[in-house]
Amino acid sequence: YDWDVVNEAIGDNGGEYNVTDMRRLRTKRNGERNCFLEYVGDDYVEYAFLCARNTQEKLGVDIKLFYNDYNLFFSAKRKAACALVKSIQSYAKDEDGNPRSLIDGVGFQSH
Repeated sequence: YDWDVVNEAIGDNGGEYNVTDMRRLRTKRNGERNCFLEYVGDDYVEYAFLCARNTQEKLGVDIKLFYNDYNLFFSAKRKAACALVKSIQSYAKDEDGNPRSLIDGVGFQSH
C-alpha cells in the first residue's frame, strides 16, 4: 500500500509561492491563502511526513509514504520537488542523530 501524504504543495506561478523558498511551497492557490502554511508553519509538509511515519511505525503497517504533484517535468518545479524531498529527509533525526527516512517516493500525477 501507499499513502499520498501531501499533494500539490509546490506552486506553479509567480505569486503562489515565496521566491526565496527553494521548495516553492504554495502560499496561495486561486487567490486563497494556504491554511496549512498559515496555521501549522512553513514546515507543514515535513511535519505531515513525520506524523505519517510515526503513525506507520506505531501501527506496524507496510505503507509507503509519497509526495504527489504534477508538471514535475518542468525544470523549475522538478528542482523545487528535489529541494522539498531533501528537506523532508533532513527534518527528523533518530536517537543516534542520523536522519530518519520520512518519505519513500514521489508520485508523478498525469491524466
